[in-house]
Amino acid sequence: MKAIREALMAMGLDCSLFVGHSFRIGAAAVAAQWGVQDSLIKTMGRWESTAYLCYIRTLREVLCGATAAMTGQTEGWKEGSRRS
Repeated sequence: MKAIREALMAMGLDCSLFVGHSFRIGAAAVAAQWGVQDSLIKTMGRWESTAYLCYIRTLREVLCGATAAMTGQTEGWKEGSRRS
């Protein structure tokens, strides 16, 4: 954490706003976005429970695309478009 604090200070950021847990949460979220298996995320984050699932968020684009695919409205779909 010392090296991270020094890097944050070098960038002019308030390092008191960042704690080790922030990076653990961020790593879980990024790993999920990259398709890393849940069991690996849990192991690498040293979680003994399923608490890590609270930190994994599905990107809006993925949700919209899945909805469009499920409703058969994939043609012409783009982020932010609304179809009825």
